[in-house]
Amino acid sequence: MSDIILFTQNGQAVVSTLEIAERFGKNHKDLLESIRTRTAENSALLEMFHLTEYTNIQNKKLPMYLMNRDGFSFLVMGFTGKKADEWKLKYIQAFNEMEKKLTTPEPEPPELALSKALVMAQGIIAREQERSKQLEKENAKLKPAAEYAHNMLLSDETLTVTQIALNFGMTANKLNKLLEEWGIQKKVNKQWIPKRKYIDKGYTVSIPVEVGNGETKENTRWSRTGQAFIYKQMHDHGYLTVKEQAEQKAQERKVLPAPQEVQDAV
Repeated sequence: MSDIILFTQNGQAVVSTLEIAERFGKNHKDLLESIRTRTAENSALLEMFHLTEYTNIQNKKLPMYLMNRDGFSFLVMGFTGKKADEWKLKYIQAFNEMEKKLTTPEPEPPELALSKALVMAQGIIAREQERSKQLEKENAKLKPAAEYAHNMLLSDETLTVTQIALNFGMTANKLNKLLEEWGIQKKVNKQWIPKRKYIDKGYTVSIPVEVGNGETKENTRWSRTGQAFIYKQMHDHGYLTVKEQAEQKAQERKVLPAPQEVQDAV
């Protein structure tokens, strides 16, 4: 098979008309003319033949065609004789071997495989480093909130809803119901907790409280920010603190006329 020369073009095995003319004892010009005529008559054949050129020994550029397996079969099907049949078989075998090489990737050299493994490892390391940086950023964002909650647990600045309710002259049950009605909190496992839209506002902290027999339950306490939020909600809904109620009544008494003045007016 060493005397057969095939090329590759666009992922296909091809052979030149120049070689076919030499192997089959044909005039190259006649082959060129035959292909021109047939492709002009049937445009579907253009996919089998590719017009190109070569340089002869006189350094002159001349035309030739490169053809794939189908083009080769189409061109030589009319060639007869024992020698022609032998060359046909040789070329069919050469096309088979070339196409097998084109469709079967060669094993990678160990150096290339090692290089790819290193590149993959570097990619994994880079992604892990990026993930680590991202986690550090997220932890940095969460740290202030965690420290704030911790400080609330250690300070006396948090109040129970009972303590806040006393400021408005109502029971804890009444205030809890109002906060529930306004969509601020809900009851989960016998504990009042903020709804999702308020859960990350830092309004509350949850503190374990002993209830006897060595058991504990979570108790919700409101931070300074949470207390201010409740006070605003109460004011927005027309509720005043006990102090504000007393001040309002005192103000109302000031604007009333004195008893003597009322009698004189009558």
